[in-house]
Amino acid sequence: MRPPFQLFLPLLLFALGHAVEPPDGFQGAAWGASPAEVRAAAELDAWRRINEPNDFPPAVGITTYSARTEIAGYPATVKYYFFGEKFFQATIAFDFSNLENFDFNYNVFISVDRYYRAIHDQTIT
Repeated sequence: MRPPFQLFLPLLLFALGHAVEPPDGFQGAAWGASPAEVRAAAELDAWRRINEPNDFPPAVGITTYSARTEIAGYPATVKYYFFGEKFFQATIAFDFSNLENFDFNYNVFISVDRYYRAIHDQTIT
C-alpha cells in the first residue's frame, strides 16, 4: 500500500496545473483603477459616493461608491470599493422587489417552489 503522501501528490500537481487565473477586474475596469476609470469602464451614468460607514474600520480609509446598473440582464446595486483611490473590490445586490408580494397562501408547497424557482431563474448560476 502506498503512503498517503504518494497518493495525494499527483492530485495536488494536477490541481496546480489546471488552476484558473483570477479575473483581471470587474465590468471592464482593472483592479487598481481610479474611481473615474471604473465609472468610465462600467459605463455608469449615475453613481454616488457613500458617506455612511461601510464594513471596514474608518482608520483604513476605504472609499465606497454605489451605482444602480444591470448585471446579467437583472437590476442590481453595485458597490465599488477603493483603497488609496485604487479599485480592489465590488459587491452586487440584486433587486428582487418584484417578489415582495408573492402569494404564499395558495398551496404552500407550490408557492414556495415557484418562489425559489423565480429567484433561481433571476440569479447567475
